[in-house]
Amino acid sequence: MRRQSGEEFYALLSLSVRHDERGNPIGLIGYSIDISDRKAAEAQILQQQKALEVANKELEAFSYSVSHDLRAPLRSIDGFSSMIYEDYFHLLDDNGKKNLQRIRGNAQR
Repeated sequence: MRRQSGEEFYALLSLSVRHDERGNPIGLIGYSIDISDRKAAEAQILQQQKALEVANKELEAFSYSVSHDLRAPLRSIDGFSSMIYEDYFHLLDDNGKKNLQRIRGNAQR
């Protein structure tokens, strides 16, 4: 709709048909409500939703990268502890064996 100033605005319209005594339609009666503020709020919500979707995608990519980067040293620790396990496990005392198994178990999680 347009205001008298020519400015366009969003409006919610409600119209009803008026009838005469015999039930014949004789006109319309109605009202309009300016919903420009609601439409502006909806547009702002959509804009914020899109920004959140972008931020979530960036966060997922960052999380994947960090997770991958943190696993690389663990793979190295697992590889070295596996070599120690294969070559020297029989030489370790009970405490050393327990600690080596703990290292390997934690590196493989």
